[in-house]
Amino acid sequence: MLNTNWLSGLELFHPLIYGLAAVIGHIFPVWFMFKGGKGVAASFGLLLVYNFWIGLAAVFVFIIVEYITSYVSVSSTIGAIFTLLLVTIRHFWFIEDLWLVLITLALVVLIIIRHQANYRRLKNGTENRVRLFDKMDTLLNSHKK
Repeated sequence: MLNTNWLSGLELFHPLIYGLAAVIGHIFPVWFMFKGGKGVAASFGLLLVYNFWIGLAAVFVFIIVEYITSYVSVSSTIGAIFTLLLVTIRHFWFIEDLWLVLITLALVVLIIIRHQANYRRLKNGTENRVRLFDKMDTLLNSHKK
């Protein structure tokens, strides 16, 4: 067993600060000339580790919106905004956790900023759809004929 008494009494940053740093590292990876794009996945991982139920709610909203729209950028944005609303309501009415609200706000801002090109393509009608649920729909509708 590793003795870590030498860290006792040392005030470290809130764990969500380290999570935010990890998300920023996924969005702007040094090895790929600061061009990344896995911020939503890293944000989900951060939420899932920090509060499993909030992470689960976020992925549920993401999947529902993805099923309805077939646009990952729309699902990511709506899922992020939903999560911000959820943690804000939780903070003011149930469990105070200002760090979670502030870090979630920062993540939402990053997600919205990084999806600007996607929003332009959506407006122009040139955004690619992701057909995650097409095979499932085909299977479900094949026996109705």
